Amino acid sequence: MKSDMIKNLEERSLSLRKAVDKAKRCLGKAPEGHLQYSTSKRTNTIQYFHRTDPKGTHGKYIPVSKRKLAVSLAQKDYMKRLLPVAQKEQTLIENLLSFYNSTMTMEELYKSLPEPRRRLVTPVEPSEDEYIQTWYAVEYEHKEFCEDTPEYYAANGVRMRSKSELLIADCLLRLNVPFRYECPLTLEGCGTIHPDFTVLNVSQRKTLYWEHLGMMDVPEYAESAVSRIGHYIRNNIITGDELILTYETKAIPLHTLQAEKLIKHYLF
Repeated sequence: MKSDMIKNLEERSLSLRKAVDKAKRCLGKAPEGHLQYSTSKRTNTIQYFHRTDPKGTHGKYIPVSKRKLAVSLAQKDYMKRLLPVAQKEQTLIENLLSFYNSTMTMEELYKSLPEPRRRLVTPVEPSEDEYIQTWYAVEYEHKEFCEDTPEYYAANGVRMRSKSELLIADCLLRLNVPFRYECPLTLEGCGTIHPDFTVLNVSQRKTLYWEHLGMMDVPEYAESAVSRIGHYIRNNIITGDELILTYETKAIPLHTLQAEKLIKHYLF
C-alpha cells in the first residue's frame, strides 16, 4: 500500500514539476499586458482587447487578423494563475513524500514488534498475509467437468478447462497473485456466472475478475462473450478497472507475455 501511494505521489509531483516549468517558460516569453473581452450586444459576438496600462480600464481592440495575440495573452493569464496553484500542490506532495519516506506506517509498526509481543497484539488492520489467508478461505463450489474434457492442471493442482487458462493460472502463480478459479459470482439481471478467474490485487486489497475469451473467431461464442461483458458493465464491473479481458482465436493464440503484462498492470 505504501509503495503504491509513494509511486502515485511521485508521478503527481513529476507532473506538477513539468507544469511549473512550462508555466515559467510561457510567462518568460509572453507579451506585455493582459487580455480583456466583452460581448457585443448588437452582434452577440465576443470582442477581445489588449490592456497594457495597469491603471487603465480599457484596452486596445484586437482584430481577427491578430488572433494569435489574444491567444498568447489568454495563455499568459492562465499560466499566471496556474503557477502558484501548482507550486502549492507540489510543495504539499513533496512534504508528504518526505513524511512517508522517513516514517513507518501502522502496518510496518506491527511487523516491527518482537514476535512474542506480536502474538498478543491484534493489529488495527490485518497484515497482508492475514488478508490473503482470509481471502483464500472463502469456500465455493467448483463447476463440474464433463468426462470427455481434456485434463489440464496448474502448478498448484487446480484443474483448468483449456491450455490458455492454464497459461494464465501459471503466470498468476509465478507472480504470486492469489486467484480463485471459476468462483461463482451473482450479477443482477444475469444470475450466477463463473468468471474464469477471480484475482486479488494484494497491495490495493481489491478483487478483480478475469475472463479469457478463447474462441472469438466463432460467431456464436463472440456474441455470447459480448453479452457477458455487457452484464458485467451493467453491474458496475467495468473493463479496464475491475474486469480484465484476454482474447484469442485459432490463428492468434494468447501469449505468456500478454498475460504477464496484464498481471503487472492490474494486480501490482
